[in-house]
Amino acid sequence: GLATVIVDFDSNTFGYGFIDRNNNIVIEPKFQYAYAFSEGTAIVKNYDRLGMIDTNGNEVLPIKYIDITPMRNGRFFAVDALSEKAALFDNHFRQLTPFVYDKILSFNEDFYVVERDSMKTYLDTKGKERFGFYDIAAPFTDGYAMVSRNGKYGIINNRGKVVLPIQYDNS
Repeated sequence: GLATVIVDFDSNTFGYGFIDRNNNIVIEPKFQYAYAFSEGTAIVKNYDRLGMIDTNGNEVLPIKYIDITPMRNGRFFAVDALSEKAALFDNHFRQLTPFVYDKILSFNEDFYVVERDSMKTYLDTKGKERFGFYDIAAPFTDGYAMVSRNGKYGIINNRGKVVLPIQYDNS
């Protein structure tokens, strides 16, 4: 694999790049910051914007986003600088959703919990919103998740079926 390296050009100028196992610079230190590689890509930063490069140093996602999550299971989120909303992308850098999500809360059992307009929903790995919107949506554990609407709680399964009606108080 490749390791991140900081090269100090002079007392005021430095850059982040990558070296191989023999300490050879393989990606020039031209970035303001560089994160470790994950699933063949690294998040890099220039001029307070983020993008992604591959292990050859090719820019595979333009350096124009204000936040990016690391690649995980072939998926990642990027936050648009203009709208400050997140969208889901795949490992071919295709955008799977519009930039509409305010927060990415969790990922478990092939579902993301995302927030849009103060409501939570589940997003599958293809970018499809599933199971409606909730005030609270917990991550799935063993195929089940606690959800809440209007102060009442219940449980859904990972097919969206309500297995415990959303009618109980939290005590």
